Amino acid sequence: MHGRSCAIAAIRTALYAVLLCLHAQADDRVVVSAKARPEYTAQKFKDGRPRRETYVVMEGKYYSGATVDRSIERMTFRQIVAYLVQELAKREYWPGREPRDADLLLVIDWGTTIPSVSMMEMLARTNPVPDASNSRDTLTRASQAESGMDVGGVDLLSGFGADVNLNADFAFDLLQQQSDENDVAATQTNTAGLLGYTETLRKYQNGMLPAVNEITLRRTLEQERYFVIVQAYDMRRWQKGRPNPVLWSVRLNIGSPGNNFGMAMSRMSKAGLDFFGRTTGEATTVRSKAYDGSVKVAPLVILGEVK
Repeated sequence: MHGRSCAIAAIRTALYAVLLCLHAQADDRVVVSAKARPEYTAQKFKDGRPRRETYVVMEGKYYSGATVDRSIERMTFRQIVAYLVQELAKREYWPGREPRDADLLLVIDWGTTIPSVSMMEMLARTNPVPDASNSRDTLTRASQAESGMDVGGVDLLSGFGADVNLNADFAFDLLQQQSDENDVAATQTNTAGLLGYTETLRKYQNGMLPAVNEITLRRTLEQERYFVIVQAYDMRRWQKGRPNPVLWSVRLNIGSPGNNFGMAMSRMSKAGLDFFGRTTGEATTVRSKAYDGSVKVAPLVILGEVK
């Protein structure tokens, strides 16, 4: 059995190397990984039309890459959110006037990935360093951590009643707990967990031949990628001091070479339009769509923002 497993691994590695040379990914393609609780999606898109919801946003964590990049370093959080606001409105997500009256809290992380060691480089080493993103055990342990939903959710807001003060101290505490989810995913599976690939890669783990989508995803792990993560929580559950798992999350990424971060945010937010509040099933590659017209939205409330 061990010999058969080694043979399969050798075949997959060889085929991966060959197909990787043949496979080219366009710079304008966005990889999307989205998850939503089924009961939430059923209510949100009841009768085939999205139900109107309001939200406030909170600044999550910024992940700096290995390369100096002024286009992302100089962009403010409010500018980043502005790219998403227009697309969110097209799915009936609208900025709330007051935090206490909002339906959702959206926590947004963003940054640039640091490339993993490529499989080709690993094969060329005399003593290869194990790649955590290829470990079956690691993928199994982390496949639930990348969203926070499949492990029963993270109780970010329990213990806070309706009288809680939405000040900077509270925002920091909530942010710290939320960002730990992504830190765990990032360290356990290298970049794969942060981008939401772990479940998809685990599914392909035992296949004799590498799938095209697997090749695409593994190739993105070897590149610098801009990414943005949106995680939605039920604001009213927090007001009542109840456990507050993630309702839905969207993880978007695009290659940074040939893009600046403003262009990347535009493409990622447009690509995410069809996935807000839904589940992709697996990490998948899409092209951003162009829609005519614009949406007028109310002023945006950012929790913890210093004015």
